[in-house]
Amino acid sequence: MKKLWALSLALLIAVVLVMPCQAQSSTDESYVRGLLLTAFTKLREAEDMGVNVTAEAHMLDEALSLIVEAERTVDGSLKSMLLDNATTIIELAIVSINEKVANAPPVNVSLMGLVVGAAASIACCSLGYIYGSRLLWRSWLKLRGRWRVKRVAG
Repeated sequence: MKKLWALSLALLIAVVLVMPCQAQSSTDESYVRGLLLTAFTKLREAEDMGVNVTAEAHMLDEALSLIVEAERTVDGSLKSMLLDNATTIIELAIVSINEKVANAPPVNVSLMGLVVGAAASIACCSLGYIYGSRLLWRSWLKLRGRWRVKRVAG
């Protein structure tokens, strides 16, 4: 997971660094960049939920390389084709991420609450067992320590 996180972060940084380098020549480039940023956001959220999104990270890496290649290309038709391919790959990755998130098993929060409650209960019982008698006799002496016993003839 750390490797995937590092890869995602590196790709996101690369996108952010590439964005200011090139002038916004067309709306297609800005649309593809925005779509790529959206995909990286969804990828990060899915990975935080524990979903395996390694394949999607590689897809977005490929799309990023296509975008960089398109920005370096001067031929308009080749540039348009590369951006279209990148858009298709990004959209497929977003759909795949959404499907994986929808099919992911839900995290059982009630089980976690049960475990935490049981641990707290065990801790309280242990402390009561260890310090309970001391607490009882100290409080008894504080409350009843001044009582006097009188002899009764009998």
